[in-house]
Amino acid sequence: MNPVIVWTDFGGVVVPGPRESLPAFAGELGVSTARMTSALTMLASELGTAEPLAMIEAGRMPEGEWCRRLGKHLGVSVPQTALAGPWFVDRPVNEPWLAVLRAVRGAGVSVGLLSNMPPSWASAWRRMVPAVTFDVVLTSAQAGCRKPEPAIFAAAECTVTTRTARHVLVDDSIENCQGARAAGWLAVHFTSAVQADADLTKVLGNEGERNDG
Repeated sequence: MNPVIVWTDFGGVVVPGPRESLPAFAGELGVSTARMTSALTMLASELGTAEPLAMIEAGRMPEGEWCRRLGKHLGVSVPQTALAGPWFVDRPVNEPWLAVLRAVRGAGVSVGLLSNMPPSWASAWRRMVPAVTFDVVLTSAQAGCRKPEPAIFAAAECTVTTRTARHVLVDDSIENCQGARAAGWLAVHFTSAVQADADLTKVLGNEGERNDG
């Protein structure tokens, strides 16, 4: 029987995504949310990325340099410590989804965390969710690449000793789900804990039937 590993995203699934908590980040720096949004858009354009956080999520730019560049667009100083401040650690935890993950683990299915996170977030998340929630953890900061890049799915597979394991990604990003499927994974597009639980149950049921067959 091939084991199944369920990988959950963090921001947008376990906790709200960065956009939802952006007002807190802007407020900490004394600027409006609109001004922050504009600065992040300009920064992404400057860096040549679709997402403003992409370079630091993949460890391709030091966080201090990223903060300096953001500050240039904002016209204010952005301390590196601000990244793991209200923009991240004050997000409410999705307790219903954690309950689903605990039930999945209780049924004997391994659960992993696979998330795009800058280094400062990769350490701060443990203050929000117990590390024992997950059997394995891999962040983009650790892998040096990010979803939906093929390399991060390959890196996640390398954390598992069983090469025949089936991997399932639960993610709020359609692009990340598409990247997972392109890598040979199964994927559940997360919109709510109830919906994802139902879809994941179907996926795990189908995998069980496949193994039995």
